[in-house]
Amino acid sequence: MDILTVKDLKVSFEAGAERLNAVRGIDLEIKSGEVLALVGESGSGKSVTSKAILGILPRGARIEKGSIKYRGRELTSLTESELEAIRGRCISMVPQDPFLSLDPIARVGEQIAESVFCDGCLSRSEKRRYKRQRALELMREMGIVNAEERFYEYPFRMSGGMRQRIVIAEALAPSPEILICDEPTTALDVTIEAQILDLLGGLKKDRGLSMLFITHDLGVVARIADRVAVMYAGKIVEVGTVDEIFYDPKHPYTWALMSSMPGGTEKRLKSIPGSVPDMRKKITGDAFAPRSEWAMEIDYAMEPPFFKISDTHRVASWLYHPDAPRVDIPKDLRKRIEERRAHTDGRG
Repeated sequence: MDILTVKDLKVSFEAGAERLNAVRGIDLEIKSGEVLALVGESGSGKSVTSKAILGILPRGARIEKGSIKYRGRELTSLTESELEAIRGRCISMVPQDPFLSLDPIARVGEQIAESVFCDGCLSRSEKRRYKRQRALELMREMGIVNAEERFYEYPFRMSGGMRQRIVIAEALAPSPEILICDEPTTALDVTIEAQILDLLGGLKKDRGLSMLFITHDLGVVARIADRVAVMYAGKIVEVGTVDEIFYDPKHPYTWALMSSMPGGTEKRLKSIPGSVPDMRKKITGDAFAPRSEWAMEIDYAMEPPFFKISDTHRVASWLYHPDAPRVDIPKDLRKRIEERRAHTDGRG
């Protein structure tokens, strides 16, 4: 069952006398207990999508069109007070930079406790005691040792990995059904990143959490996601299961992203040629066409629809039209995929 659905969402920003079209009509569905990864370069519209879902778009931004439904309830038509009843309690967010999101002059345990909801029938002292106890439980669940002592520490005295555990605990304090993780491991080293990903994976399993996991790193996606949506220039260009995206990618942009990942036997990483389009201007056709060696004349004239690869795999590329010339995954990328599959099978 879909717990969150986004249909034809369009979001724009003020850009002087013009408007910048950050999200250009996307569809997303997140099922109960599922992790959907939203992947793409910086500026592709991933974080804007998450802020639109939560109703926290910055000044100058607006939803031009579209629907965002949580359990069938339309969020775009709610008042701010109605949204506040959903934000946090039902849908919560783990931000990209915990150092910026945490209050530097408040103790971390108190910040977690502040996000805990409790029965309004309790007295003030009972609420305070309950919130503290719940915050300590969450800190322990996040793997924070000596939680009673850490409760009274300030964010600046903690490592990046520890601060990230604190903001995850803070996001979980209201017991949400959906967790939006906006690049939560970007500033962490590889070892701590793996620990945080394992922690999030455990939360999904133990709590049945649904997640929208936003990242530019496909390597991270392989560890956490069930399905993947690839986003470019404000549009979803490919959607599939994690295995379909990793072992049978179809869109030239997905090929480019995967070719730029570390790993394999190549000594040098590949970069994606060209640059992202100017989102203040109208984009005609396939936005990735100017950067793609497989672009055809139609790519510059008409936006491609989604073509069905399987029941779970769709791609927006004219390459999959019945009349298009046959194009396969680049040989060097195919080699990397085979190496990755062999490595995975070897560990299994």
